[in-house]
Amino acid sequence: ALCGRRADRAAEVAARAGVPESASDWRAFVRRDDLDIIVVSTPVDLHAEMAIAAAKAGKRVYCEKPVGRDAKEALAMADAADAGGVASAMGYEMRWYPERALVSRLIGNGFLGAPHLAHSSQAAPMYRPGVSSPAQWKLMLGEGGGYVGAVTTHELDHLSWLFGEPETVCADLRTEFPDRMLADGTAFTATAEDVCAIMVRFASGALAVASGSSVSIHSTPYRFDATGSDGTICYTMTPAGPDGFIAAGPAGADRRPLDLVPRTPRSGLMPDPAAANNRNVVATALLLEDWLPALRGEASPVPTLRDGLRVQKIIDAARASSDGAGWVRV
Repeated sequence: ALCGRRADRAAEVAARAGVPESASDWRAFVRRDDLDIIVVSTPVDLHAEMAIAAAKAGKRVYCEKPVGRDAKEALAMADAADAGGVASAMGYEMRWYPERALVSRLIGNGFLGAPHLAHSSQAAPMYRPGVSSPAQWKLMLGEGGGYVGAVTTHELDHLSWLFGEPETVCADLRTEFPDRMLADGTAFTATAEDVCAIMVRFASGALAVASGSSVSIHSTPYRFDATGSDGTICYTMTPAGPDGFIAAGPAGADRRPLDLVPRTPRSGLMPDPAAANNRNVVATALLLEDWLPALRGEASPVPTLRDGLRVQKIIDAARASSDGAGWVRV
């Protein structure tokens, strides 16, 4: 069943997706006896109330990123899931991209040696005025908007997955285009960032930087690189897929291409390769497969609301740093 704030819109989307029922009262929805899992995929300022209500009703909770507006909300959500004894999952499906899964295995197996520096970067015109018209809340800090929560949260989760617990953060978050206009011509002031550079020190000794822009004139390829005492990993995302190399050993060691073995869902169902977001569809299917043991009370590699809390603590520290606090302890 599908629930949305507008009954007519919910019914339309449900019909198109082949979902047999729709509703608009989410409070009654999360208490239904015939639902086992509640997927919270709403504007961010609604995440906490909905996830907590679902957990209290004994429902397993899958929450889209970012987990909430701040760490206080995220902690309350994680605590509610634990108190209710229900499994939770965060929508960090990018962990299941083949290149990210490979990087995780390599670093987990000590490929880098002692980790030194990692950097992820990307740029796109997704929020650039005149190019796109995002919902107003996506540009408002108090409503959970901003580029960091929309995109960089994936990178902060990725880096934490690779290097462990974050310790301190220094960042610059900027709103380069504060003057905005709705489709009906109403002017408003954006308060959330559209450009960011976030530097994180990890307990493992790694230093990482996640940077990006949502208002660039042109898109730039996603790039990831990591170096350590014994190895190097570097790749760029191209239209044809990830293109990069790994190298380990002494200086001048041979570089090897990324040896990717894409995983497919057990169902065998795959989206059209030309369809928008097809990589995310496959990655989400794999995430859900790997979440199945958690639904039985068993161990699972899927990130939980606690992982969402860890990322939210980094984001909160980044905002405090950008406001002038310098290096901020997580």
